Amino acid sequence: MNKLGKVDEIYTVLRQRIINVQYLPGEVLNESMLASEFGMSRTPVREALRRLQQEKWIYSLPKIGMQVAVFDINQLRDLFDAKEALEIINLKLALNKVKSKDIENVKKLLKEMENANLKDTQTIMEIDGRMHHMIWNIADNEFIYMYLEDLQYRLYRCWVYSGMRVGANVDSMQLYDLFKQTLDVLESKDVTKVEDAVKAHIEYHKNDIRRGLI
Repeated sequence: MNKLGKVDEIYTVLRQRIINVQYLPGEVLNESMLASEFGMSRTPVREALRRLQQEKWIYSLPKIGMQVAVFDINQLRDLFDAKEALEIINLKLALNKVKSKDIENVKKLLKEMENANLKDTQTIMEIDGRMHHMIWNIADNEFIYMYLEDLQYRLYRCWVYSGMRVGANVDSMQLYDLFKQTLDVLESKDVTKVEDAVKAHIEYHKNDIRRGLI
């Protein structure tokens, strides 16, 4: 494996661990220990950590090292504001591009959510993620998709950590109703309903996450 491939491998594994809160907020990542774990030199580990730092997943602290980003209420507000703005733009774009097969795919995923075990929060959130990706794909804008996916990962991390502190609490029926509202917007192609649909969905996740972070 070449150097770039090694860096990508380490970066991908570490970022996924951060997203899934396998590394807790504030936890220090030891460069030497990571090099030993991956069976590589410290150079690709250092470059992977630098990349994570540039993306604000971790921060460098003098005399301490690389520390996993802690949750900040102002940053959380900014994440939700950015996601709301981009989701509104994305859904408006989707109205101009949605096809009958897209509507059918959304309906199938809604049916899957309806039939899922309401207590299986992990499955419900996995379906939630797939639904978002499906709607982003309908809009077919690679840059909006890229930024929304990044925001989704960051907010998912917040949700996981919030659940660890106060217990996961996904209101599956409310989430179903919110996606049903989005489906109605897609079917009607009514641009006047876009903002209400997106804001209701954002508010749901905002309230769910803030329970364990405030």
